[in-house]
Amino acid sequence: MKRVLGQVYLHTWITENTSIPTRGVCDFLMSDPTYEDRAARVLIGHIFKKMNKQTFPEYCSLCKEVLPFTDRRQAVCCNGHMWLRCVLTYQACQTLSYRRCLLQDSIARHPVPDDPDWIKQILQGPCTFCDSPLF
Repeated sequence: MKRVLGQVYLHTWITENTSIPTRGVCDFLMSDPTYEDRAARVLIGHIFKKMNKQTFPEYCSLCKEVLPFTDRRQAVCCNGHMWLRCVLTYQACQTLSYRRCLLQDSIARHPVPDDPDWIKQILQGPCTFCDSPLF
């Protein structure tokens, strides 16, 4: 998660164009009082300052409700629609095609033409849990 947040911080000049659930990831990491990673906490502080207290939530593609970031593996809207989260970007995978890690059973979405180059680069990486390739 720190790697994704670091990329978001470096490449997000206009925060409205971010498609990574940055605020949700930051809130999720900060909600655990036992999380002692100082570098992550400093990075999250910088991201909060940069975002200027704005929130840009993800929305369910079926009902247009907000997808809160309460779990790193799945997203569930208030109407019960469940989506698996991309292991590389932590976005909700709301399409029918995605890549899968054979060892950890995690998924990653495919890049789309609208994605900035830095997101496409993140999506080329291996599984963040086991470093095996995604197929």
